[in-house]
Amino acid sequence: MNSPSMSLISYHSKLKSIIRTSHPRRWTFMATLNDIIRDTDNDIGGLRLGRELSRLRKKVDIKNDVQRSICKEKLHDGAYTPWEFIRAISQTIGHIKAENTNDTEDTLSSSDSEYENDEIVLSGKSCVVCPSIRTAT
Repeated sequence: MNSPSMSLISYHSKLKSIIRTSHPRRWTFMATLNDIIRDTDNDIGGLRLGRELSRLRKKVDIKNDVQRSICKEKLHDGAYTPWEFIRAISQTIGHIKAENTNDTEDTLSSSDSEYENDEIVLSGKSCVVCPSIRTAT
């Protein structure tokens, strides 16, 4: 007997992840399919009207956004220096390392004053204020 093709296996695994039960009853399966069709129709209708897709956000993402906005306010109020701001949000932005293990305290403190009045702009894999602090690519 031939083994099932990879596309068929992929289809079944995708379907199983959507339904989330191994052997659903027929009406549970139909209700799940109706929900999927309704959500897809709503998404397509929204896209046709020029709206962006929206999904429920995880609590962790919401918490990180709140933390970032608090840190931004502290930076604009002058409570944080740019380095303190970067250190405060470094766990929510994966591409910035706040401390370089090769630097000493003297070089960190001298570079703090160098960027004190600059605006922090994050883009791509580097920070405009601290281009020397990047993760290895």
